[in-house]
Amino acid sequence: MSSESEVPSYKRQQNATEILTAQHEVLTRLYEVSSVQNEILRDPMSGLDNCIVKHQIRVKIEDINMPFWAMVGLIVRVAIASIPALILLMALFIGFWIMLTILGLTPSSLAFL
Repeated sequence: MSSESEVPSYKRQQNATEILTAQHEVLTRLYEVSSVQNEILRDPMSGLDNCIVKHQIRVKIEDINMPFWAMVGLIVRVAIASIPALILLMALFIGFWIMLTILGLTPSSLAFL
């Protein structure tokens, strides 16, 4: 009594080959669309590089709208982050000082140079 044309396509049972073919078509279309989007996104990026090289933009910051305690927290974090850098600089200075001492160059002998 009911033919295949009367049954909506989403209710009709499909075999595995039809399902895979439909999925392949959808994925192929998605790939094509994403390729076009990637090309669109690449073009402005390359144009932006050329603009930056050709034109220098000067910026002057006049005000920073930042709450007081957020600024204090930022300063504390910067101070804590600088500790490893200071340790590294001290190690380099001590190593340089030891090398000068081994070579016989002391601060008093360098005063005559």
